[in-house]
Amino acid sequence: MKYNIFCFLLFIVCSSALANTPNTLISIHAVELNNKDKPVQRTYIERATYRLINEKTHKITLITQKSKAKAIYLEPGQYCFKSLERINIRNPACFNVLDNAISNAGTWLIGYRSFSDNDRTHRYALLVDHKDNYSELESILEVKNSVPVIANNLPPK
Repeated sequence: MKYNIFCFLLFIVCSSALANTPNTLISIHAVELNNKDKPVQRTYIERATYRLINEKTHKITLITQKSKAKAIYLEPGQYCFKSLERINIRNPACFNVLDNAISNAGTWLIGYRSFSDNDRTHRYALLVDHKDNYSELESILEVKNSVPVIANNLPPK
């Protein structure tokens, strides 16, 4: 009986460890926007909390990044940016996470703006840029042989 309980607990621990192996490399940088929706350079930050939504399952994944880049686990499928720091993104872009490969999403720059109008505060975020610095993310996160993702709905350069 003790052996069966031990095997069951070992199975749960091992399966949860395998299920959460990071398969996606990503970097998010946030910047404040001016009144013309252009980035204010002095406000550039690398720490951010953002939400991704799986387009097929509608499951929302909350990610907190506290360094230059992050390796995370995402189920294979298409993911779109939903919000940055609880501010909805007006022009969400999407990318595909591959099955049986480490997907490299590059660096995404998201701008945010808050302003007051008639005693109401308005907040919004815009996807400003996507940088395809795949080898840089690999070296930061010490990962090799990642596959660049296919991104769509990118902002015009």
